[in-house]
Amino acid sequence: MTLLRKSGFTLAEVLITLGIIGVVAAITIPSLISNYQMSTNKTKLKKIVSILNQVGQMSKEKYDFDYSGMTRSYLDPVNGSCTDNPDTTTSFCAMINGTLTNTQYLGYSRENYTITKSSTETYSPFNSRHQAWKLAEGAIIAIDMDKAKNCTLELGQTIDSTWIESHAGCIGYIDVNGITRPNKEVSCSNGKKTSFSPDKPCTVKKDKKYMTDVYPIVFHDSTVEPATNAAAYILKE
Repeated sequence: MTLLRKSGFTLAEVLITLGIIGVVAAITIPSLISNYQMSTNKTKLKKIVSILNQVGQMSKEKYDFDYSGMTRSYLDPVNGSCTDNPDTTTSFCAMINGTLTNTQYLGYSRENYTITKSSTETYSPFNSRHQAWKLAEGAIIAIDMDKAKNCTLELGQTIDSTWIESHAGCIGYIDVNGITRPNKEVSCSNGKKTSFSPDKPCTVKKDKKYMTDVYPIVFHDSTVEPATNAAAYILKE
């Protein structure tokens, strides 16, 4: 008579296997989530920069002024709304109203949330006078409308730290995920760490410590460009 032997795993073997799977998951899943979030931030940044470039170009075509033509700072002391009309007013507020839909004016950005400036950057555009808008995508854009004037890059000029420092009112920022944290400026992990030195670029390590959600940008003419080496690195990847 032939006896059939049953094969299988013991309870101890199953528990050990589950334990190993749990350890591997604990190690890899946070990294996968972090990499996904950083990739998403980069994609959102490129999309929003493209949108803002279209805003400048559309405003120039429809209303005959772009970022270089902004002459009126905006503040409505009555209801804090953004009601400027691009047919009569040359302001950033008017440009947004005339070219974008489903935007929400947030007022002064520091009244809504706090941005952490990168400790590695020597220049940052964030101050209490920045006025912010929430886009349909959920991102926040902001600019200091009290100083947003003469945002022109003359023929032969290049954007560098000197130009940026002399055009502080033309610097704003994009927070790609809105009020959701970390609300922290992107920073260089190595290389040149000043505001913007194209001849001395930096790199940004794919780590949540460096590749965060806030990106300084320059508004000029009909164009939006990065205002720091770190932001430039992300956009060029």
